[in-house]
Amino acid sequence: MLFLGILLVIIGLLFVQWYATNYLRLPISRPLIFHSSIFLITSLVLQAILVLGGFFLVFRSSIIVGFILLGIIIFMSLWFRRESTIKATRNAMYNTYYKVKRFYPINSINLGEKEKLEREKHILLRTLEPRYRYFGKYDIETLESIVDEYPNIESLTNFVILFEFFEHQYPGSGIVELKELIRDTLKMIKEHNIDLENYMKNYGRYM
Repeated sequence: MLFLGILLVIIGLLFVQWYATNYLRLPISRPLIFHSSIFLITSLVLQAILVLGGFFLVFRSSIIVGFILLGIIIFMSLWFRRESTIKATRNAMYNTYYKVKRFYPINSINLGEKEKLEREKHILLRTLEPRYRYFGKYDIETLESIVDEYPNIESLTNFVILFEFFEHQYPGSGIVELKELIRDTLKMIKEHNIDLENYMKNYGRYM
């Protein structure tokens, strides 16, 4: 019974990870089955049954093993959460960027610098829109101001990573305050040659 419980917990957590990874993708990138509300509801119920049922069997067999297993899972979740979030955000931004870019091919090799810059900004705006505007979070003018300040995919991705990090750290802050905080943070990171991921993992030390 103990082995079966641990097995159910592992299967349940793997299912949760697979579900979360696909659900957080853009709608056009998700497997078709994710467009079914029945599948979404059934999946959530099945995840709960597997994880909770597994823990029930483990705790019924051994309370000590149950708490050890729960502690390991909590520790691993906290340990990998921030790094996986950074990686997922970066991958999502770049994947969306290249998909959008394919829809706007260069029609002329004689484009001037101004036209190239405007084209790139348009692509970046379309990259940013699904993450915020389509959910009614920020209007188009706000997104355009962000793209104007971060006019390439690398800087824009770093902005998004820090923006969502600081949104969580300071939930009462508005867009203006967050943009200013990010601007100062990116300047500090560049001046002191600090890795962005390392900065976020050790945020308390830089306060």
